[in-house]
Amino acid sequence: FVREQIESILRQEGGTLHILIRDDRSDDATAAILEDLERRYETIEILTDNRGRVGYAQNFSLLMQEAYRRGARYVLLSDQDDLWHPHRGARQIAALERMERSNGPATPCLSHSDLQLIDEHGYVIAVSMRHEQGIRLPQPEQALAQLIAANYVTGCTIAMNQALLALATPVPAVIRHHDHWIALCAAACGMIESDTAALVQYRQHGANAIGGRKLWRSWR
Repeated sequence: FVREQIESILRQEGGTLHILIRDDRSDDATAAILEDLERRYETIEILTDNRGRVGYAQNFSLLMQEAYRRGARYVLLSDQDDLWHPHRGARQIAALERMERSNGPATPCLSHSDLQLIDEHGYVIAVSMRHEQGIRLPQPEQALAQLIAANYVTGCTIAMNQALLALATPVPAVIRHHDHWIALCAAACGMIESDTAALVQYRQHGANAIGGRKLWRSWR
């Protein structure tokens, strides 16, 4: 699904995103697909290193470290098999800019959104993951307490500003889920804003690293 996923990012409205990719030693056709996309689009760059397979949390950590090293002002996270709504980038960056105007650019800020659940063929199986799973978003002052109990921020919907990128990077090796860590950093030292719109289509299939349904069932 990676080609379709990246092409949905390339179709973003309202600006140009630079796409950093690190393939965590895939053993299928992913590497060849990514190399083809990198040749075709100058906004795509594949990072290479000799670290081998590090797992998804540290894979994101390495990408975040590189984005920070390059002075990225805003970073949006992406998995390998989902689809972005055409105005996801513009909408979430506008939210981060709004938070910075109110609280200053030194405040760690995180924006996240709802998702639609789709199957492997792209058909919608739930228009709202939050509604499907009965997720109730906490009041801002209760965000940290809720996150200590369980994560409600889905990684593939995260957008963060440079201050949060600096605070959350690198992701400690003991952390199992990078999105939970980033959300805890934002709640403890900054602010989190939740978008009610479903800005990502979250694909459910047999090879999901984390599925939208099974994870919240276990938390219940």
